[in-house]
Amino acid sequence: MPSRGTAEEIRRPHLSSALKWNQAVEKICEHPASFPPYLYGTQKCLLKKFPYLVVFREYRDHLFLVAVAHGRREPGYWRKRVR
Repeated sequence: MPSRGTAEEIRRPHLSSALKWNQAVEKICEHPASFPPYLYGTQKCLLKKFPYLVVFREYRDHLFLVAVAHGRREPGYWRKRVR
């Protein structure tokens, strides 16, 4: 049976989404090479329990967060940002 979340997450669901976002960004910053390639030379990090993904591009000296995109709507709408 899937987890329904903590009592706090159920009362205040925006906290859960903010926590997932923060966890995703931390993981990207710590281990960017561990994420799979995506579109247009980017990589993606899926947000757990949410239909969103963080699209980013790794450069030699920094990371560029391109978009937080819905996983099933208009894939690649952000492609002009990575030219």
